[in-house]
Amino acid sequence: MKTLAFVICVVALVATACAEEHTVKTEAEPQTVTVTTGDADDETTTEEAGDSSARNDPEPSACQPSSEPGPVAGQGYVLRFSDCFGTLSRSVWCSNQWWEPTPPLGTQYAEDGVLHLVRRRSDGYPNVTVSSEPCGQANPKSFRQGYFEARMRWTGVPGSSPAFWLLSTAHATNPNWPQPACPQPTCLSAEIDVFEGYGNHLDVFTGSIHRNSCGCYGEPSQMNSNNWQPQPGMNLSGWHVYAARWTSTNVTWYLDDRRIMSAPVFDSTDQPMHLLFYNWSTPWEPGNGTSAATPADLHTEVDWVRVWQG
Repeated sequence: MKTLAFVICVVALVATACAEEHTVKTEAEPQTVTVTTGDADDETTTEEAGDSSARNDPEPSACQPSSEPGPVAGQGYVLRFSDCFGTLSRSVWCSNQWWEPTPPLGTQYAEDGVLHLVRRRSDGYPNVTVSSEPCGQANPKSFRQGYFEARMRWTGVPGSSPAFWLLSTAHATNPNWPQPACPQPTCLSAEIDVFEGYGNHLDVFTGSIHRNSCGCYGEPSQMNSNNWQPQPGMNLSGWHVYAARWTSTNVTWYLDDRRIMSAPVFDSTDQPMHLLFYNWSTPWEPGNGTSAATPADLHTEVDWVRVWQG
């Protein structure tokens, strides 16, 4: 039931929003997009839609870890991207996805080396997202395969829902909407959810892989059936490291370097995807809505994010 509810919600929300907003994205000037692949030593660039408006913005606060992450240690993985949020660099991070409205002022900021995404009662608890998709910034980031990890914490009450995920960049920048940007299944709305949390289920880890999360292009959405993983005795709203290893054959999820589950990739998965963090409402999850008892501010906090590739 949870899986079905999630898919229905994604189809309804994303597909409708795409239909209304997607063409706005394609009217901008060309922009260079960095795409880093997991089977090459160098970055490649492609021209995509967008007009750079943040070329003087500070670069992300790169941070070298003390060691390789345990699940890929000694396997030839190299750190390709990191951000420790000494600043919220708009040279990489957009303030919203192409189909979302501009968030209220003061709901996205970096403080003491931590990214804050805040939903506030005074604003009506609107969704807040940052994304490395091409949106006119100087240095958008997309990746194809690798090990993706982030250290996060979040307000652990009903109504709160954080996430760290990846989404098809071809779909986000599609100049042919509502037709696919290239022959199917290569340009379907592929998605990998490294972690999604729910304030009414503080002990549940969820991680998903979607074949076509928007349900658009005449293709239904499919996702892994093992995405709901209870962690008895744990409170996931505190600081934890959430990670996923994406290879040519499967995605494996980790919590604090501990393997949680794996699922095979779809025929649409092997394509560049950009990074996203969100603090959203989750109407597809019963019992996780806001109420009079909800705190005035709901926070998703990100200490750092790193991308490794072999």
